[in-house]
Parts: sequence; C-alpha cells; structure tokens
Amino acid sequence: MASFDILVYDPADQIVGSTGMQTIGLIGGMSWESTALYYKLINERVRDRMGKLHSAPLLMYSYDFEAIKQMQYAGRWTEAAASLADVARRLEGAGARAIVLCTNTMHKLAPAIMSNVTVPFIHLGDATAQRIRAKDIGGSGCSARSSRWRRTFTWTGCARMISTCWFPPPTRAPM
Repeated sequence: MASFDILVYDPADQIVGSTGMQTIGLIGGMSWESTALYYKLINERVRDRMGKLHSAPLLMYSYDFEAIKQMQYAGRWTEAAASLADVARRLEGAGARAIVLCTNTMHKLAPAIMSNVTVPFIHLGDATAQRIRAKDIGGSGCSARSSRWRRTFTWTGCARMISTCWFPPPTRAPM
C-alpha cells in the first residue's frame, strides 16, 4: 500500500524566527470560517514552538464576504484585486511584516497583492511547495479537482516547484 505525506500550509514557519516574532497581516473574511481557522492554526503553532502563553502578533482585516462574492460572480476580478491590494497596503502601513490571504480562491489575485506591497506575501502554493521540498519527497505532485484550485495552482510556486500537477477533468452533474 502506498503511503502519503499530508503537508499543511503553515504561515507560522514564516513568522517565528530566532530573532523573535514578526507581525503578520491577515486578509480574511472570505469566509469568516477560514479566517478563524488560519487564526487558530497560526496561534497553535506559535504556542507549540514558543511555549507557555505565547501567541502570534497579528493584524487582521476581515471583509464582508458578500461584497467579494458579488465581485466574483460578476467577474469583476480587477476590482477585487484592487480592493485586496489596498487592504494589504493598509496592513503593511499598520506594521505587518508579511501578508497572508486567509482564503483559497482569491489567491488567483496574488500577483496584484504582491506588486502593491514591499513586505513578503506568504502564498499558500509557495509555502506548500517549500514543505514538499524540505521533506525531500520524490515524485511529488498535486491534484486539484475544482476550478478554483486549477486557477490557483497553475500560477503558484507549487506548480513551478513540484514535479507534477494533475488536474482531472471536471465532473459532470449526475443525470
């Protein structure tokens, strides 16, 4: 039987260093459930690494997801990108030393965010690819069923750094 390593995106890798923690800016609200998960996981990792009552220094902007959903459904991606880039600039101005986008689909707009800030943008695809390389997994790949993952991983460092990206054909609705 084949064995698989499950690799988890870990932004805490980027903020906990030997010189102390860096403030990270979270762009959330798309959905609030995923934002809460990012917040929880980042703080659990910081606690596990630093012990006691340590938690991550975070700045967060939480969107009203309805506004973003309307832009998505109407195909207003340029407007959505401008909004995300503006929020990233504001987080950077408030002291964030890195930016994390707490959602999957909107990573398709990562280039617009990255080009508008001077601090690192921690991309889930790049972080995943780094973990794959660090584990020295031979013949690694990614599989993406939904169109959101096709768009996200086609651009990302994950697609550039691992050996195979497999996108199965879209499934049809049952008859």
